[in-house]
Amino acid sequence: MFKPASLSYLFMLVLLSACTTTKNTRNFMIDESEALVLPISTLNLPITISKEGLTEQLNTVLGDTLYQDDDVDGNGLKVVALKAEHFALDITSEELIYTVPLKVLVEKKYYVTKLEAEGAISMQFKTQYAIDSTWNLSTQTTVIDYNWTEKPTLKMGGFKLPFELIANTVINGTQKYLTQTIDEEVKKAVDLQNQIQVTWGKLYQPFLASEEYKTWMILNPISMALQPIQNTTDTISTLLQVEAQPHIILGEQPDSLPVKPLHPFNWIASEKDSFDITLVSHLPFTEITQLAGSNIIGETFVSGKRSVTVEDMELYSRGQFLIVKTKLSGSYDGWINLAGRPIIQAESNQIELINFDIELETKNILHKSAAWLFKGTFKKLVKQEIEANLSYYMDYTKEVLQEELNHVQVVDGIFMNGNLHDLKVEHLYLTEEALKTWVSLKGDIKLEVAKKDLIKDLEEIKSK
Repeated sequence: MFKPASLSYLFMLVLLSACTTTKNTRNFMIDESEALVLPISTLNLPITISKEGLTEQLNTVLGDTLYQDDDVDGNGLKVVALKAEHFALDITSEELIYTVPLKVLVEKKYYVTKLEAEGAISMQFKTQYAIDSTWNLSTQTTVIDYNWTEKPTLKMGGFKLPFELIANTVINGTQKYLTQTIDEEVKKAVDLQNQIQVTWGKLYQPFLASEEYKTWMILNPISMALQPIQNTTDTISTLLQVEAQPHIILGEQPDSLPVKPLHPFNWIASEKDSFDITLVSHLPFTEITQLAGSNIIGETFVSGKRSVTVEDMELYSRGQFLIVKTKLSGSYDGWINLAGRPIIQAESNQIELINFDIELETKNILHKSAAWLFKGTFKKLVKQEIEANLSYYMDYTKEVLQEELNHVQVVDGIFMNGNLHDLKVEHLYLTEEALKTWVSLKGDIKLEVAKKDLIKDLEEIKSK
């Protein structure tokens, strides 16, 4: 039986990652105003498949016997149509076309002997396919041409093979078998509507971009569309376009976003294999605290005979300012607040804290007992540590994204390859729980299909 996994691959290579799930998730919501103003990013995923590989697949899964009738004329005339050799496959933007060479075997009991004859016919089929607005795939297979390259003829005594009967039997029987089989198997094997809906839902789930840095990404799609299939001498290609407002989150796995209704199916004319994405990067204050605190907590700062040790640290926001609340012990016991406004340093593309100082109300409290802290190395080193960790985060974000684009196996036999050409921080702001940036990414990406794995996959389908 023909199971056209080729169509399934053409339409379903969008499964970018196997989303892992854990019990430790945290609430994650997109601010409504943020969703309104964030630019919509377009991710173009070119999909290229070897035509030779598809042809081998189709020949592998299609059985050798394509038609058999043991009593064509009601008097024991047996006709069998076998696949003579591998057939050729071609694909246009609306149909699959394949030429099937058949060997025709004829047997007839004639008195005390058995007569046998052979012939050959070449039949050309086409499978037209269409996708409606609900992403439902439908097909219709028909015979478009046939040609007898060798007519089965045999004369013995007064018996002559009824060629016209044999020809009609082979053509009609093979046509009925193949057209019904192909359409039925396409319907069973390629439930495009359901597959797209499942894929659409997965794009709202977080996937682990980097286990080492606990970095998660949610694509948050807006729409999906396909480019009509392009046909070259050696390959068949299409392009999946995903419009999205992606987010990257540091720390524990966030919750999935609410799934929005899938937009109607649409063909697109884009030929780009590049992406220009603006994503929201979420750096929770808890993570900044953990990163910076690992180097600051426990440190002792000395000024003459006085010293303080950092016992604890907490970060939060107040308007446009990042507050670093620090618990000290030693010559001064208690909490002090340092505040600075994070900005993007255009030249270095890094985050800097400006006007970083001990808050005025804290200064009034400390004026007599610990004014020396205003001028010592304490304030300077805290600022440097916070900035260093913010810069480190931006640097490894680019590294992680580049690694994730480089020859990543999406599913068996399918690899994603890409290059990140540019990463730039476009916008920065604070929320109650996190420092957020808009990060602009530019690069190119392609999906490649390994021929041998596709053939193996189809053999497994056939065995089922």
